[in-house]
Amino acid sequence: MEVFHTQTFNGSGQHEPGLWGWSKAPQVQPLLAVASGGNAVGVYTAQGTPWAPAKGAVKNIRGTQAACIAWHPSKLLLAIAWQDGAVSVWDAAQRHMEEDSKMHRHPISHLQWDAAGTCLLTADTQGKVVVWEVDWHQQLQPKGSVAEKGCTITHAVIASRLATGVNSQQSAAIAYYAISTPGSGTVTIKWLDEQGHSGIVQDIGEGLLALLHYSERQQLVAVTGSGSAMVLGSNSSTGSAAAAAEWAVLMRVKFAGVSGSAKLQVGKLPSTLCWGPSAQLLAASCGDGLHLCTRALLHHKLCEGFAVMQESAGRVLLEQLEGPPRPPGRISTSLQLAGLDVTANALLLHDGRQAHVYRISESVVKQTLMFDEAQGQPLLLDTNNEYLAVLTSTAQVRVFRLAGREAKPHAGPGPLLAAGCATDGLQLDAIRVNCNGTMVCAVGSQPGSGGCQDPRLFAYSAETNGPLIFDFTKDWRAPRAVSWDLRDPRLLAVQTCQLSNTQSSSQTSSDESSGGSHDPGAGQQAAAPANGCSAASIAVMFATADAGLLLQEYQDVQQAGSHGFLGVSAPHLLLHKKSLVSAPGAPSYSSNVTRVPLLGFSGLGSVDDATRAALLDFNYLLAVGRLEEAFRAVAALRSPAVWRSMAHMAIKNKRLDVAEHCLGNMEHVRGARALRESAAVPQLDARVGLVAVQLGLANDAARLFSACERWDLLEQLHMAAGRWEAALDVAAKQDRIHLQSVHHAYARHLEAIGDLKGAMQHYMESGTAASEVPRMLWQLGELPELEQLVLQSCEPGLLTWWARFCESKGRFEQALGCYQRAGNQLAALRIHCATGNWQAAEELMAASQDPAAAFHLARLYEAQGKVPEALRCYSTSKRYSHGARLAKRYGMDQELLSLALKSPPGVMLEAADHLLAAGNAEAAALLYQKGGKLGKALEMALGCGLYGALDSIAEALDKDQDPMLMARCAEAFVSAGHHAKAVSLLVRAGEPARALELLLQHEVPLSEELAEALTPEKTPDNADTRSSVLMRIAQAAKHQGLYHLACKKYTQAGDRLKAMKALIKSGDTDKIVFFAGVSRQNEVYIMAANYLQSLDWRANPELLKHILGFYTKARAADRLAGFYSGCAQLEIDDFKEYGKALQALQEAAKHLAKSRVTDSEAQMAALDARMQRIQRFCAARDMLPSDPAGAVTICQQLLQELPDQQDPAPDVRAGDIYALLVDWCCQQGNMPQALQLIQQMADNGLQPQAFLSQATAAQVQQATGMQLPTFQQQQQQQQQPAARAAAATEDDIADEVGEQLPFIQDQDDEYAGG
Repeated sequence: MEVFHTQTFNGSGQHEPGLWGWSKAPQVQPLLAVASGGNAVGVYTAQGTPWAPAKGAVKNIRGTQAACIAWHPSKLLLAIAWQDGAVSVWDAAQRHMEEDSKMHRHPISHLQWDAAGTCLLTADTQGKVVVWEVDWHQQLQPKGSVAEKGCTITHAVIASRLATGVNSQQSAAIAYYAISTPGSGTVTIKWLDEQGHSGIVQDIGEGLLALLHYSERQQLVAVTGSGSAMVLGSNSSTGSAAAAAEWAVLMRVKFAGVSGSAKLQVGKLPSTLCWGPSAQLLAASCGDGLHLCTRALLHHKLCEGFAVMQESAGRVLLEQLEGPPRPPGRISTSLQLAGLDVTANALLLHDGRQAHVYRISESVVKQTLMFDEAQGQPLLLDTNNEYLAVLTSTAQVRVFRLAGREAKPHAGPGPLLAAGCATDGLQLDAIRVNCNGTMVCAVGSQPGSGGCQDPRLFAYSAETNGPLIFDFTKDWRAPRAVSWDLRDPRLLAVQTCQLSNTQSSSQTSSDESSGGSHDPGAGQQAAAPANGCSAASIAVMFATADAGLLLQEYQDVQQAGSHGFLGVSAPHLLLHKKSLVSAPGAPSYSSNVTRVPLLGFSGLGSVDDATRAALLDFNYLLAVGRLEEAFRAVAALRSPAVWRSMAHMAIKNKRLDVAEHCLGNMEHVRGARALRESAAVPQLDARVGLVAVQLGLANDAARLFSACERWDLLEQLHMAAGRWEAALDVAAKQDRIHLQSVHHAYARHLEAIGDLKGAMQHYMESGTAASEVPRMLWQLGELPELEQLVLQSCEPGLLTWWARFCESKGRFEQALGCYQRAGNQLAALRIHCATGNWQAAEELMAASQDPAAAFHLARLYEAQGKVPEALRCYSTSKRYSHGARLAKRYGMDQELLSLALKSPPGVMLEAADHLLAAGNAEAAALLYQKGGKLGKALEMALGCGLYGALDSIAEALDKDQDPMLMARCAEAFVSAGHHAKAVSLLVRAGEPARALELLLQHEVPLSEELAEALTPEKTPDNADTRSSVLMRIAQAAKHQGLYHLACKKYTQAGDRLKAMKALIKSGDTDKIVFFAGVSRQNEVYIMAANYLQSLDWRANPELLKHILGFYTKARAADRLAGFYSGCAQLEIDDFKEYGKALQALQEAAKHLAKSRVTDSEAQMAALDARMQRIQRFCAARDMLPSDPAGAVTICQQLLQELPDQQDPAPDVRAGDIYALLVDWCCQQGNMPQALQLIQQMADNGLQPQAFLSQATAAQVQQATGMQLPTFQQQQQQQQQPAARAAAATEDDIADEVGEQLPFIQDQDDEYAGG
């Protein structure tokens, strides 16, 4: 139970809504700001004392009063709005304030921060609304404003910036406000954007109580005076508030009232309530002042036979537990209790500042205990029996023994907290010492996180003089109070509460090195009860120096209807609950202490001290895993109730070995049998649950089955307990594979108890209605209901069952209707035939094409002798063998062939014998072939000359057939001239050699697939034979023009030169280049380069690149030199580029020098002579403008050195020398000399117009008036190379390429079969 301590702020303070509020900054102590009657705002702590850094209050130097205050959502910033319209932001941490007084001139009525804390909303009494932006220095900058003149702002909310979700080009609403026009009685909700634009959201036809903004969905919630709420939303996907039409009412909610409430006495009627940053703080504004309410636990204490319990903030109950029964006593005090204690002589009550001591009997002060500075000042005290525990301000524990005349040190000082333990924000609230002073436990809270309980239990061990820690985070719980057993120093009970998600995720794990972390076995024991514990439950634990803190179990105190937890006195938990106590010879009285048995002692009632000690030893030894000692501890017990209690405890701890021992002592046969049979179940929880069922622990069994996800066992448990709805719910959500079986079992149960309607429904859900519902109604004689059910159903099985029943009664029309609805075409056709309606039967068969119906009709037609109709129906039903049988009987050969081809092989062969006997050899051969008798089919085809059938038989043959049969078929094809088919058949028969001979002999067309089939597989022993076969296949492919295939086979045979020749014949340049690159043979490189020279390599730079590369890779320097020499001659003949020709000859000389040919010196000398002549010609051409005489001399020398002017490829052409001189004469205007030179050209057999430019020739003709000779002969010489190139065939190119390689001889260039 909990209680609120209240403190009242009296005086002239203002306590209207908006003039006080709690701070919201995390990890900082809560502060309460209250506007005073003057020009100040007071700041107070949670204890009601003024906050020291604020120095009492935040004041306004202008002397105006505060109108509104609002704390920042995450910082210690306080926004204050004043009566004169000024707005201030006070930084509590820096004690600095910023202010703006320009926007408002009237008292401010509304003040609110946004969720991010970056914007502030203000509204005054004259209708002006302003949204401010607050920067890092707390300075205020107006962001948007609007003035509603003549209206009153009744409500205003600010929109969160994080939720607008619009781009910068759209105007998003930053605030919403409600205005009321005087005298209208209506309220209008409007929006405001950053540009100061506003618009209507919704008109409210009544008063408005509250206006809220849902930032995550950009919606508004308006609470009206009639007690309803409207959810307003925008239909715009952009979030823009540009048009009022975008807003609409999404939902209306009507409040029906509040069910249940909590009462708090604070004086006069409160007008406003406000929670602090945690649920521990509450402020209430009343007529007599502002009340600060602090939530605290009701205190209690057990000591020396007395129990003292706090009943309210200032009232306690004192009750005697031992001795003669006496009614409890009540004590009222003015203190707001913060703690209490009791001894046999006195009762202590205190509120943290002062204490009251009430004497139970006469007592005196015996001794004063002193603590030095190193140990710290006493912080928390606790007594138990004759031991006193003290916790100091430095977290040191000292234990004193109070027996005797003086208190003597018993243990300590020692640390309560382990070194390195996370203690940030930790505040220890209470300590408890055990009955022999060897253990001290403590619980704490985290005031910095809103007063939440710390999830760790701290303990001090006097034996080790060190700390222990147990963390409840894994069970999502936190300790609130601790109580030791009055007689057993190991047993303690911890009152726990639910742990919030934030605490669990942020709390660090306990320090295992401190010795307080429980072992894995204890964690496993605690995991199961923790899953099922309620929000307020008791953790029963053991604590020893050796084993640490061990969790035994969780026990729910709410199930007992108690109001609080007092302590533990084995075998009972002591709860704060009123009960009537009656004793013999004494009047009954109301007691506030109720004893609830511990789960380990449930069902035992009162036990003696020996049994109690034995059970506690058993539970402790079981928790630490010392099983043999645990059994020895209870060996002397003989009570079945005791063993039943221990069996229950073993089930809760999942110790089947212990449960087996307990069941044996209980002589519980069914439980022992269940335990043995459960050994086949793989899941531990399932095995434990099966034993728990036999012990009557149905709830524990259900929890265990759920934990291991054995939903089938959980369903069986629910069904056995009669919880059918729970079983159906589990099957529907977790185990749908058994959903129908659960429905069926539930239907059988309902049928047994007479609930027919429910049974029918669940039979339908189980999918067994077609058989179970008719059975049920038939057994009960409910035929009318059965018929009605069938007619309303669409279940084919049920309709068919009822149709058969009607048919047996002679009601054919009703039976026919049910058969048709069920889709049973066979039964419907059978009804038509039985009634003689053959036309309807034919129509039904034609429409449905149902094989069974067609077969039934065919048998009827056959019985009546209607053979064509029967054959047609047999074909429709796909019963071709029956049709063939009927056709053979009546000699219908054509129909027999058609049906036999669709029948099994046996029917085909029988039909073939029949057709052969009838003289239809071709049809018989076809059926023999289809039936698998290929030999007989081949004999008939050969004997009758049926080559069409022979083709079909050949396609059906494979190498697994009789080789002789395939050979006969091949010979037949050869005799008929079908050589290609014969070759294909021989290949499939595995005789590629004969197939190749036949192919070469009769020039059968070769294909890629056939060539691969003829190629032998590569083995280590057949390399030569395979190469020979590949060469013959390649020659055949080359002869047929399949050059690519020939190249492939030559390559496989290892002859890459012939492969390249085949590719050259194909003219496929890309593949020639690729093949040369992958072959990596000098001869192949040279052949590829020679081929590429025959192409237009000047127009394709890639070809030139390949030519040079191939010659280089082949190391054929002489051939590369010859190529450059040819390039030089080409430059001279086609373009007269003697400079480029000279460069080409220089490259030729460089490569010729690297060659190893025998006559390289003679070739180099000739090449040097050519280069010298070209150099002299180029020098004469360059000297002509400056030294004509010298240039002419050089030209004459060159002409004398060229005796043979008919050389087809001279290094310097005589015509070019004459043309140079003629051009110079024309430039000098010496036309006679130019004409003389032209005449010399003609006399030397040169065509002038072949060397002179058209401009020069025209100039000479115009100046001399003479016609130059024609150059028909020159034209004929130019046309001859082109004609020769056009007439060259691919063979010529290949021959030319071969001629350039004289050392390569074509051994078998001529096609031959062998």
